[in-house]
Amino acid sequence: MSQDERAPGSPQAGRTDRARQALERGELIVTALAAGAWEVRNGESGPYTITRAPDWACTCPDFTQTCAKQGLLCKHIEAVRLTIEPKDAAPTTGPKPQPAGPTLESLVQRLRAPFPASQVSWKPQTISKDKARAMAVAYIDARDVMDRLDEVVGAFNWQVEHREAAGQLITGLGLRHPQDGQWRWKWDVGFVGGSDSDNDDEQMKAVKGTASDGLKRAAVLWGVGRYLYSLPKQWLDWDADKRQFKQAPVLPKWAVPAGPGLESALKDRGAATTTAPAAKNGKNGSAPAAEPAAQPGMPRTLDEAKAVVCTLGASDRPDFRGQTFGQLMATPAGQKFVTRIAREWTPDAGRPDGQTLKQAAELLIAQAR
Repeated sequence: MSQDERAPGSPQAGRTDRARQALERGELIVTALAAGAWEVRNGESGPYTITRAPDWACTCPDFTQTCAKQGLLCKHIEAVRLTIEPKDAAPTTGPKPQPAGPTLESLVQRLRAPFPASQVSWKPQTISKDKARAMAVAYIDARDVMDRLDEVVGAFNWQVEHREAAGQLITGLGLRHPQDGQWRWKWDVGFVGGSDSDNDDEQMKAVKGTASDGLKRAAVLWGVGRYLYSLPKQWLDWDADKRQFKQAPVLPKWAVPAGPGLESALKDRGAATTTAPAAKNGKNGSAPAAEPAAQPGMPRTLDEAKAVVCTLGASDRPDFRGQTFGQLMATPAGQKFVTRIAREWTPDAGRPDGQTLKQAAELLIAQAR
């Protein structure tokens, strides 16, 4: 591809710029499948497979319908190229020069990469009134975050600092910039209840837990584990006595690391949409062996539907976060939001929790009639 074809304002330059901006915002996730093969997830769309043997190719509609005919590279190919090559390199079909060190884009992608299913734990976020069902949400341990930082940026290139602000403990995670050597910081607030307890052990656990939670939340700002917030919430049968799920929650294929080779990855993608983790079920033990459901659990009762709308809806509307369903429906904006989902919204096939959210809204609107 000539320099004129990549000149500012050209169709190719536009795709390159969009890829660079999407990588910086974390909207494109690049995962290596095998030598000369990658997978790119575009938000909730895709995943698309990119190959280079020796010419670039992508399975996205833009490439197959437009770029391939015009000799252009789609933004997904450009995302891969920007990740594995120097930022200003132009694509060729010959051998590629290797950058002197990791690019910023490659570091970001490695920080954002999914964790192995065995490292993902599950806990109940909401339990139904009859205590027979619970909404499962995924999380990772603070030590997994530390291991990821050691692996990606190096043990001497990150640090943590805790400060008190307005009576709350805030945690900062600093990373050393690989090019200028300067420290960059991102801060967030952790919280674990129990600090107001009269029990000294409970107070100490709360202090330690709050510090660990702050580290995880600050790491999310850098991209570590951020994908967990996009996982579909699953309603599963709950054992109230043992305080554990009766069946193992499942992870979508896009939320687990890619397989060792392109052929197996493509085979898996066509055969199944979810993967059962060899998971930890909270901190109290593993769930009993069971065949995972083919799809995440749908809400069955009004209470479950309310929890789904408040939890999943808040991911689309930050101004609704922390509100109960009653508070949500007490405002015209909240009523309009729920009604639109139930009656007008068509879930995107690429969004795993879309159908769950729509069914919950339909249940609530039907009850209100």
